[in-house]
Amino acid sequence: MKFTNKLDLPQPIVDAVMADPYSKGASDFSVTELIKPAYQCRLIRDHYDEITVDVSERFFSLLGQLTHLVLERTQHTAADYITEKRYFAKIDGCTISGQADVFFPKPGLLQDYKLTSVWKIVHQGYDDWIAQLNMLRRLMAHNGLKVERQQIVALLRDRDKKKAKLERSYPQQDMVVVDMPLWTEDSLTAYMSARVMFHREARDAKELAEVPPCTPEECWATETTWAIKKKGATRAINGGVFPTQEAAEEKLKEVGASSHVVEYRPGFRRRCADYCDGSEFCPHWARIKQENAGSF
Repeated sequence: MKFTNKLDLPQPIVDAVMADPYSKGASDFSVTELIKPAYQCRLIRDHYDEITVDVSERFFSLLGQLTHLVLERTQHTAADYITEKRYFAKIDGCTISGQADVFFPKPGLLQDYKLTSVWKIVHQGYDDWIAQLNMLRRLMAHNGLKVERQQIVALLRDRDKKKAKLERSYPQQDMVVVDMPLWTEDSLTAYMSARVMFHREARDAKELAEVPPCTPEECWATETTWAIKKKGATRAINGGVFPTQEAAEEKLKEVGASSHVVEYRPGFRRRCADYCDGSEFCPHWARIKQENAGSF
């Protein structure tokens, strides 16, 4: 992977980004890797040496690493909890690894620290966190450690103090601790087996073209819609968003074409556009952009 510095950030920041010490150890896949789309992982693996990323896009990742450095300070003083330890286990013939940020053996409490946005907490988009912690729980069980409870310690990078004063449901502090559910053993086994199978098949395929593409859900896709708006307005009228052009045009007849228009709103794949290092080399994303030329 190659790095650019388009914003002319200080050289120590550039060097720190490029010196990322992360390693999944001697494993086939990491827990965080299993959560990601198998096609995306194979795409990035195939084009790793060609991918170019600007260091500015790694800034929050760098800040997240600082959190783990702080936790490492406790390793010599904490007798009642374990920090920053990577665990390994064989799952369906593959070696899987995962790193536990903090584990308290006596209460069986597993904690994972995340530098994240307020949006994640407000909308409770926890699916990936839940999957990560439950798979890590399975690895720890293989190593003789029993997790009875699991939490995310969320460090909020963009909390609005004024909004917190106005809305009691809004996070009231910069650090939020959220309990994550424990999956049943059967559910966890089924999930891990499926994820291992998907990633193993993607890794072992002779060509990328043999790997099923990312699903719309994996791409964080929104649906294509057609909206009825008053001419000159930016928002759709109440009840004026439709899944088909035909439905929108029927509504247009009711409200009047002289005062309203139909606006095409193409579906958007947020992961492809902003959160996939390999999207430049993805034929599926290239096709979608071509079909929606000028829309995004």
